Amino acid sequence: MIAVSDIAADAKRILANCDDATLFSRLTHVVELLANESDWDPLIGVVDITTNPGETCITLPREVETPLSVNIGGTPAAPRNRFFSFHLNGPGDDCREKASYYWDDKGDGPLIYDPVQPVRFIAFLEHPDDNNAELWVYGYDENNRWIRTEVCGKMVDGCPVPTAYGYAVPNPEQQVFSRIVRVRKSATKGYIRLTSFEIGVDSGVLLGDYAPTETEPSYRRIKLTRNCGWVRVIFRRRVFKITSMDDLIPLHSPFAVLMALKATQKMEDDQLDEGEKYLARAIDFITKEQLSRNPVFTPEVQVRGPNIAAPHNRLE
Repeated sequence: MIAVSDIAADAKRILANCDDATLFSRLTHVVELLANESDWDPLIGVVDITTNPGETCITLPREVETPLSVNIGGTPAAPRNRFFSFHLNGPGDDCREKASYYWDDKGDGPLIYDPVQPVRFIAFLEHPDDNNAELWVYGYDENNRWIRTEVCGKMVDGCPVPTAYGYAVPNPEQQVFSRIVRVRKSATKGYIRLTSFEIGVDSGVLLGDYAPTETEPSYRRIKLTRNCGWVRVIFRRRVFKITSMDDLIPLHSPFAVLMALKATQKMEDDQLDEGEKYLARAIDFITKEQLSRNPVFTPEVQVRGPNIAAPHNRLE
């Protein structure tokens, strides 16, 4: 990968000696632009996740944008998207199907786990300077009604969560949540741990551990058709906003990034044809660079014949 500082001087020259904030903004846009052209090698990662007994709904780490393949406890699994729940020949959402290995894409969510019972929240701070940091939770109360809060005489969606540096328990008068659909927070110096407390219980459960730069936490979720002790996921990385010279650009070709910067500069000047030319060259550079890194291999065709002993049908 490339550090922003490695190309900062050339990038600023292309952008007419802009300031750091403009540079970071343009680089973020360019990286997203190039990332959307293909699944480049630096954007591909693998993560192993241990699971609790009986747990089939897995929340993936923040870095995961799209799960590509899943191995359930050592067995490759076939993917199913969110529309499979509505397929007339599918199992729906009751998960009674036990014979095959599948994983279902369940979209994004702001929590590690969804609360089972109505809960109240406390946000625990890692850094004492974050005492006034905002953290709002949006969702439904114990009566399944959308929660709103009065602020300066106006009703707004959501409810602020009390923050604490050190140990604390919720006030009995705090808002109760049964289902959460969104979490919003301000940028902070340290991590914030969103912890839930069931009514009448003094021990909390960690539902979110939010990084300082996260303002709209969102994590990809998958659901497995089998219980297992671990899951291996190969995934496409999320492209984060660039905020400093020390940040890494998840690409291997510095020249491609610079050509893409030139493309955006031309497009801003309404020179669309020139911009498209520079962008095409950037994609060509990064494609050739990646091909030079890939090993030579011959794909194998895998079939299942009558004399092949296999526990699962690989052609499902």
